[in-house]
Formats: sequence, C-alpha cells, structure tokens
Amino acid sequence: MLTDGFPLRALLFTVVGWASHEQQRTIDYLIEENRVPKEQLGNRRLRLTNYQRRLLAEKGEDLGRSILSIVATIMPPNSLLGWCRLLLVV
Repeated sequence: MLTDGFPLRALLFTVVGWASHEQQRTIDYLIEENRVPKEQLGNRRLRLTNYQRRLLAEKGEDLGRSILSIVATIMPPNSLLGWCRLLLVV
C-alpha cells in the first residue's frame, strides 16, 4: 500500500528540485547583472526616486536582513531596511 504513491512522489520531488535549481540559477544571474552597473558607477552614488526606494523597501522588508546581505547589490541592506522604516510607515 505504501509503495502505490512512490512513482508519483518521486516525480514530484524531481520537479520540485528542478524548479528550485532553476530559481537559484535565476537569482545568481540577477545578482551578477546588478553588480555590473554598480561597478560602472564606481564611487558615485546611485540616485533613486522615492518611488524606487519604496519599491525596494517593500521587497527588502519581505526578505529580511540575512537574505538582503546576500542578494542586495545596489544598496546596502541597512539602507534598504532604513527605507522600510521611513517610507512604509502608514
């Protein structure tokens, strides 16, 4: 009885593993893509509008500091989380 669902379960785990791998590859690409303009800017500051800050703050707040420290390449995590406090106050 327990082995009846095994092929379906194995297929499910395979698909989930593939999707997770594809997501990670996509994230890795986007992180590198974001580093290119940052390197081109050098020491110059990136100027964002309040609308752009709000969008990044909303997404950054959902991720949290530990993930932001890995994926945030345009702005430091502390800046993004600071924007959360300033721009997302209702």
